[in-house]
Amino acid sequence: MIKLLSFFFLFIGPALGQVDWRGHQRLIGTSLMGLAPQDDWESSQTQLVLNHRSTLLYAKGVHNFEFAYELFALDDQYNNDLILRDPSQRFPFRGDDLNYYLVNERKSNDQYQRVVQNLDRFFYTYSVGKIEANLGRQPIAFGVSRFINPLDILVPFNFTVINFESRFGVDGARFKYAFSDMGLLDFGVVYDKELSSADQYHFLSVRETYEQTDVLLIYQSLKQHKVYGIELQTDIFNWGVWLDYAYFDIKQLDDFVRYSLGAQYFFENEINFFAEYHFNGANAAGSDLGVFVIGEEYINLGCSYPITPIHNIGLSSLNNIEDGSQFLNTNYQYNFSQDWYAELGLYFGQGQVKSEFENYPQIVFFGLKNFF
Repeated sequence: MIKLLSFFFLFIGPALGQVDWRGHQRLIGTSLMGLAPQDDWESSQTQLVLNHRSTLLYAKGVHNFEFAYELFALDDQYNNDLILRDPSQRFPFRGDDLNYYLVNERKSNDQYQRVVQNLDRFFYTYSVGKIEANLGRQPIAFGVSRFINPLDILVPFNFTVINFESRFGVDGARFKYAFSDMGLLDFGVVYDKELSSADQYHFLSVRETYEQTDVLLIYQSLKQHKVYGIELQTDIFNWGVWLDYAYFDIKQLDDFVRYSLGAQYFFENEINFFAEYHFNGANAAGSDLGVFVIGEEYINLGCSYPITPIHNIGLSSLNNIEDGSQFLNTNYQYNFSQDWYAELGLYFGQGQVKSEFENYPQIVFFGLKNFF
């Protein structure tokens, strides 16, 4: 199938429409301390990942097609996925897929060598007038929160996942209808071969803009859990302000509420500062609904600053108000050549004994990225 698509895009596609090829190469190295019996860097776990992603875009008139394929070559200790975070050894919410592992070898007692493949995009778009239809493997996500997103329940980003720009694609059908200049009706379904028909994901949303305020009302259903949400974005005294609010109607369990209220400001000296308050009404973590925190209230802070046009630094922290623990992330990025970036960062958890983030590992990582 890959060879057939490559032949189409390289030889037949240009004669029929416009074809664009883009992607990246990334080398990511990590060292993790805090999971081994001795809590020191001498007992740290390491992982080295080489990632390639190619994306092909085809367009002709009302017809568009997107195809993306990527490879992850991993060399790591203790079979610990710091990058993919997929213990089930499959990408979720897909009807059928390529084999997850191309290579999965144990070189020694504590060293593994693996190659993982991912057909991440494979969808057709028909767009005419006010109507758009997307069929196939595509990204689907909602919410605008910077740290903890209550509306992102399908394939949510764990805030410890390192250096990812793209959401994993899911198999589904999505339909959009523009009922006004800024109004959009959006609904769709997603299929996972592991779930029954009643447990499949589906959603319905309506988006409209009133003066400077963007409003989204959304209903989502997953594994018979129902999620009713609202997303607001506006400007107040030159601050960008947002709210993601979700009410979780949980099957056979107690309902709960989660919301994130945040603001962002760009200072004249180019410092970008943002802060977010998160309330988590769930009494336990549940990654299948995007719940990665176990506390109730959080204040999360972040800032970034371009030291020069090619040097950037950033700092962010998740702060559990109840137990005083923190999860910090610092990073530095250097654009040393056109389309080439180097990055160095640190994830660090701290707090009192038995606090939430005290148990999080310390992760040092570096990255080398090339975009084409």
